[in-house]
Formats: sequence, C-alpha cells, structure tokens
Amino acid sequence: MKNVVMDEDGEARCWKCGSKSFRQKRTFRSKLIVVVLAVTLIGLIFLPAVLATKKKLQCNHCGKYNDVG
Repeated sequence: MKNVVMDEDGEARCWKCGSKSFRQKRTFRSKLIVVVLAVTLIGLIFLPAVLATKKKLQCNHCGKYNDVG
C-alpha cells in the first residue's frame, strides 16, 4: 500500500493508475484483526477496535488501496 500522489492542482491521485475517484473502505486485514480481537476477548473490545481501524482510500478504477498521509 502506497501513499496517494498529489498533482499540481492539489488533488489526490492513485499511486498506480492516476485516477482521482476513491471510496473509503477498511481493508480485509483490518477487518480480520477486529474479528480475532472480538473472538479472543469475547466481544469486550469489539466496538473500540472497529473505531480504531482507519479507513483507506480504495481506487474506483484499479481497486488498489491508497494510504493517506
């Protein structure tokens, strides 16, 4: 996962294809971590763990995840 690229106009673009259209999603890995924590701790930390995982920007064109930062 790589950071988004900023163009000359200050708009975020995908690191792979250069598209400007994104959607916010949580990655499969972050969802898996939440499920493992929920099962391990019997749901005591489920809600805070969901809120603690950051959403990434997924490119609508190529489907690659872009880290924001």
